[in-house]
Amino acid sequence: MGVELVETTYWSKIAFEINRDFGDGITNKLIADYLPVKIEDVEPVSIYLVPRNWSGIIEDKISNLDIYSLGLWFGDVYQNRFRLSLPILNPLAKLTSNIIHVKQIAAESFTYGRSILKESVIDIDESLKRHQRVIVLNEKDDVLGLAELVTDAIRVSDMKDDDLIAKNLIDIGWYIRKLG
Repeated sequence: MGVELVETTYWSKIAFEINRDFGDGITNKLIADYLPVKIEDVEPVSIYLVPRNWSGIIEDKISNLDIYSLGLWFGDVYQNRFRLSLPILNPLAKLTSNIIHVKQIAAESFTYGRSILKESVIDIDESLKRHQRVIVLNEKDDVLGLAELVTDAIRVSDMKDDDLIAKNLIDIGWYIRKLG
């Protein structure tokens, strides 16, 4: 598996998805002083962030090595859709208002792969729309994972307690379920 810098057109598709879901310009703020590189092995294509001054090293020295991980795991492209990694959610949560706070009992359920019901929601920005991705936080502002809204946030207050608000996309319990 070789390492290479992510081409501009490939990166622009990824950045478009992130900016669409989390706000214009978020991708540039998120990567700041880093370069996106990819490690390609058919599917998924893994994207990592490395310091900008590694550019020459990647191109000259390690592009032909078998590398499985490098820098900060940013996410994967699978079936033409970009999926954010769990480690990148912490810095992303500091840059966006696309968050949903849930009660402690819901936080535990979410980390077991469950989705979010209305009765679990403590706080959500009412400007969020159906199908937007949101970062799920517990009452202590710990990042639990990523979910997709199934309804516009403005409708949440009018819903029944057992109505579905957001589908779990990935959570911190994934590591244990997947590897355990």
